[in-house]
Formats: sequence, C-alpha cells, structure tokens
Amino acid sequence: KNPAKKAIFDTKAREAFTKAYKLTNNPLMAFNVGLLFYNDYITADNAQRANIKTLQEINASKPVEKDPKKKAAVEAKYKEQTEPLKKANADLDVKMMDLTNSSIEWLENQYNIRLIVTAVATKNTEDIYITGNFNSWNPGDVNYRLKPFAAGRKAVVIKDIPAGTYAFKFTRGSFDKVETEGDGRDIADRVIEATDKDVTEDITIKGWKDNYPDKPKPYTASPQVKIIDTAFAIPQLDRKRRIWLYLPKGYATSTKTYPVLYMHDGQNLFNEQTAPFGEWGVDEILDSIQKANGKECIVVGIDNGGDK
Repeated sequence: KNPAKKAIFDTKAREAFTKAYKLTNNPLMAFNVGLLFYNDYITADNAQRANIKTLQEINASKPVEKDPKKKAAVEAKYKEQTEPLKKANADLDVKMMDLTNSSIEWLENQYNIRLIVTAVATKNTEDIYITGNFNSWNPGDVNYRLKPFAAGRKAVVIKDIPAGTYAFKFTRGSFDKVETEGDGRDIADRVIEATDKDVTEDITIKGWKDNYPDKPKPYTASPQVKIIDTAFAIPQLDRKRRIWLYLPKGYATSTKTYPVLYMHDGQNLFNEQTAPFGEWGVDEILDSIQKANGKECIVVGIDNGGDK
C-alpha cells in the first residue's frame, strides 16, 4: 500500500511489457516473456496481499490491555505473530523487484542471427523459408521468408532473439519441399548458437525433397525392438500413442533388473520406415554399448503426435 513503492513497481512493469510487445517481429516470444513475468509477479503479489490480510486480522483481534504486565504479554505475542509476516513481505518486495529487473534484462539481452543462402542447387527462383524451434517449425511462415541479397543470394535475419541454441531447416513453403542432401537424403537439423554477439552464417542448399521420388524406406529396427501397443491410452492427456519397447539381448532368460529409459519421439528412435527425417539409431547404439562394456537398459519409446 506504499504509494511510492507501488509507483516503482508499476513503472517497472509497464517498461517490461512495453519492451516485450515492441518485439513485433517475434510476437510469440514477446507474449511468452510478458506472460512469464506477469505470472511470477502476480504470484508474489498475491502472497503479499494474503500476508497483509492476515496482519490486518491479527491487528483487529489484538486485545486492548491497560495493565502493564498484560499489555507487555499481548505485545510480545503480537510481535511473535506479525514479525514473520512482515519479513516475508519484505522478502517478496525484493523478489518482485528482481522479477521486473530480470525480465527487462532478458528483453534487452537479444541478438540477431543473419543467415545467407549463397547457393541453391535447383529451383533457386522460388521463395525460400526458414523454419525452426524459434517459430514452432512453421515451414511457410511469411515472417521468415528469405529476401534477395547481394550477388544473387538470399538472406533472412532473425531479430531480437534470446541467447540459446536454435535448430532450423530451409523449405520452399512446406515439409514436402524441405532441403535435403545432394542425393535426396534427409539432413539433420541445422544448429546455430546465439551467445554473446550477433551471428552471421553462409549456407548452401544442396537439394530439395520434391526433386527426388519417394523410395520405400527400409525396416531398420533391431530384433530387440517391438511395438507393444499401437494406440496406448493416456487418459491424463486425453490421447493415444504408439509405444515402442527395446529389450537387451538375453532379457527373456535373465533374472537381472534393468534401468528403464523413457524417450519421446518414439517413431524416430529405432526404425527408418517410421522416421520422417531419419532414425536416430538408438537400438544400434545400445547394442554396441552392451557389446563393448556390458551396460544394458530398457527403452520405452512414446510416439509424438506431430504437434504435441
């Protein structure tokens, strides 16, 4: 209820939100930082309000004593009840100010990533887009369409992005037209780091998926891999998922206990046939580890649902 303190908090909050929503080139990031700040700030503010209400109730129920001894006892009890609440509110003051300061610092600590496509194997006159974990892997996001650059090149600048590791690929508007190796093989996600400065990187696109007719993918899961359910019910999330199981060699006749590793993206773990961008070879890796040093584990793989 301190007007001066409230004015400081309000000014800081407005400053954080103003800076967040000025990042119009990445509204999702701006919204997220605003939401995170708001949720944390409100949680602390609500705790502070609850403490103030408790203090008011204690104060209202405090008996009025004229006898010095009784009065001293009442004051001692009152202090015992209220001091922890006052200290908690003082700590919350610090926390709330730290939250506002850290949100502003986070917003100011942004970097630019400039990606320049210097060569495209084919279809170089068509629009090219970048898609990645910074735009929810949207393959045709007009905000991330490459623009003409000097000497016939194309470029895109991802502006005001926080420090971190970013995965991405190039498309011509859909994942049916995603970039590939020069022979049509899928490529791993490209990765770039935004750390303490702006980043520029030159890139060559060797091929496009639609340049190559689909070939039947081989079944590559090892004999240790089985599908235990094609539509396992997960009632807590109101959905069903295919479940994969990797068992070490000799599991059927062993009396040992094994650690269990639960992994997302089950369709990518073991089998080339079910992995849209190439399998991860988890079964082959575990077979090799078992052969090299005898370490074994069970893997339970849970399919993703595309968007979740």
